[in-house]
Amino acid sequence: MESDLCRYLVGHSVQISRSDGRVHPAYVKSVDTIKSTVMVEWKERTMCQGKEIDVSELCTLNPELLDIIQSVANEAAEAPTPAPEKKYSSRLRSSRIPAPPSSYTPAVTKAEESGRKGRHVPL
Repeated sequence: MESDLCRYLVGHSVQISRSDGRVHPAYVKSVDTIKSTVMVEWKERTMCQGKEIDVSELCTLNPELLDIIQSVANEAAEAPTPAPEKKYSSRLRSSRIPAPPSSYTPAVTKAEESGRKGRHVPL
């Protein structure tokens, strides 16, 4: 659920309350699900400002966020369990071609051999 909540809220425009009582829009920058806080940013004049807000306070000013959080919680509860790996009921067929021995060196074709004539190959 944590990653889903971050995915839905990050970048979302929200209303925030400043310490002086002003309410204005900001964007969710990150979500800390452990502390239940949200980091928001906004532009003020030419500077970028930021603030950490409790999720409960954010939901008070933005009731539509409750729907998002509830839908994320429902998706997490309804998430299907992964299907177990399929066990083969019969034996798998392997190739009937034997593997080359470990001391095997590939044979040189006549075309490669004729190309080597006249060249000195250093050892």
